Amino acid sequence: MAFQAWTYILLFFSIVALNHRYGKSYEDATAASAHRRSRTHARMAKTREEEKKADVEAKEKRRVAREKRRVEESRLEGIRGRERRWMYGREGAQELAGLSDAWLSGLAGALFGDGLD
Repeated sequence: MAFQAWTYILLFFSIVALNHRYGKSYEDATAASAHRRSRTHARMAKTREEEKKADVEAKEKRRVAREKRRVEESRLEGIRGRERRWMYGREGAQELAGLSDAWLSGLAGALFGDGLD
């Protein structure tokens, strides 16, 4: 009989202790859930803003690089055009304008030496 009484007492106080530790009212649980949800939402919004900023910066960097490349290509095309006119005259330069620049640079290297001999 004493063992049975101790078992009931232990069970009762275990339930009380667990309820004290884990038991919350519905209002407290919904408030905690809303707080977690708002923190998660704020963290996701911050991450989204950082990614958007990084994307804008990368896009701007690509635009600047593309513009630099275009300006450099325009400058080199002017130099190549002058070289073609100097080497072949105006008519020959117009005929060679359709040839690839790699072929022309190889030709110029063969004619004038490219230092690889």
